[in-house]
Amino acid sequence: MPACSDARGRRARERGSRVAGQSETRDLALDCLEQICREAGLDGVSMRAVARRLGISLAALQYHFPTKAALLGAFVNRLLAGHEARLAEVLDEAPDEDRLGVAVRFVLEVSLKEAEGGLLSMIEARAHHDATAAAVVSAFRARYLRALGDIIAGLYPGMDARASALASVLVASLVDGASDYAGAVDHLGLDREALSRGVVESARLAVEAIAHPR
Repeated sequence: MPACSDARGRRARERGSRVAGQSETRDLALDCLEQICREAGLDGVSMRAVARRLGISLAALQYHFPTKAALLGAFVNRLLAGHEARLAEVLDEAPDEDRLGVAVRFVLEVSLKEAEGGLLSMIEARAHHDATAAAVVSAFRARYLRALGDIIAGLYPGMDARASALASVLVASLVDGASDYAGAVDHLGLDREALSRGVVESARLAVEAIAHPR
C-alpha cells in the first residue's frame, strides 16, 4: 500500500504540481489515519504516527487537528458526510412511496459494511473503556440520529420534531441490532436479504405508528 506522502505527490501532480492547500492536507491526514488503522488497528494510531506517514511535523498536524480526538472526530464526520451525500442521491431517484424503505436499506448496508472492519467499528469497540473513543462515538451518533430524523421529517411533513427524533432512534436501533447480529445470521445459514427486508418493514411499521398514532 503506498504511503500517504506518495498520495500527496500524486494528487499534486494531477493538479498541475500546485502546492496542496490546507483542506488537502487535512484530507490526506485522514487518509493516513485510515491507512494506519487498516494496517495496525486503532492501537497503532497516534498523532506522531499520522504525521510521520504524511511526511509533516507533529506541530504541522496539530495545526489542523490539535488532539487525537479531533483527528478521529474529523474522520468520522467526513465518513458520515460522504454517506449523507450518497443517500441524498439515492433518495432523489427513489419513488415517493418507497423513500423510507430505500433510506433504511441504504443505512443498513453501510452499517453492515462498517461492521466488517471499518474504522468506525474499531472506535465503537473502544468506546466502553476509552474516553476519547466514547466522545467521538457520542458525537457521531448524535449527528447520525439528526440525519435520520431529518429524512423522516421530510417524508412525514406533519410529524413534529420530538416524534421524528423518536422515530430516528427506533430506526437506528433496528439497523444497529441487525448489524450486530449479522455474523450470527451467517453462522445459522440464514438469508441476509431476508434480514434486510425484515428490518425495512419493521422500520416502516415503527415510523408509521409514530406518524399516525391510534
